[in-house]
Amino acid sequence: MVEPMKNSSAKSYNLRSSMFKAYAFGMDTKREEQLKLDLAGEVKEIPQEMMCYVNYGTEHETCGIGKWILVNKMAARDYGDNQQNYVIQDWLNLKEDTVVDISTTPDGISKDQSTLIEVKCSNMGKTNYKEFPKRYLPQIVGQMMILNMLGTPVKQVDLVNWTPLATKIWRFERNKDYENYLIDHLEEYSLALLGKKELPEKKRRYTAKLNFDLIYGG
Repeated sequence: MVEPMKNSSAKSYNLRSSMFKAYAFGMDTKREEQLKLDLAGEVKEIPQEMMCYVNYGTEHETCGIGKWILVNKMAARDYGDNQQNYVIQDWLNLKEDTVVDISTTPDGISKDQSTLIEVKCSNMGKTNYKEFPKRYLPQIVGQMMILNMLGTPVKQVDLVNWTPLATKIWRFERNKDYENYLIDHLEEYSLALLGKKELPEKKRRYTAKLNFDLIYGG
């Protein structure tokens, strides 16, 4: 859900990149349902049977970062207890009493700041994804978008699918066309959140080709 930001003279809602899939495209939670929750200041509870998956991913996130370091032979930063939160306040630049911020907290970033690292521990470490999990595309595109808006020239995201027995790493380079597609849908949601427009009934499909390179594992 959206979270009010602190230390701001205006009331603000915070749209987190991990939830961009819901805000923009109604994945996992329909946009209309998410909007009602956000306006009421409520959080959709994670079912108890799913909490074990969430906890497993949190516990083993740094294992995925470690694997990325070994595979790429490159240092990483801002992971584990040192993760950094990046925020764009009033991202629509409305300068009103109530605004919408967007934010992201990547799992890690390469030392040269060219590559973001996002770790997913599928099926509690029992199996890897067979192909790139596209449901995370809004999140990783949003991560790159936010950091570039803030002046950090991130070029790509490496999605690390870590399990104890096998790891896959997909690389997705910055795609400004899809980024604009995501921005359009986030703008729709933000304006609806502020009561300026109704959410459109239909979402526009993205039809251009997307390239995900499997750089490790198979």
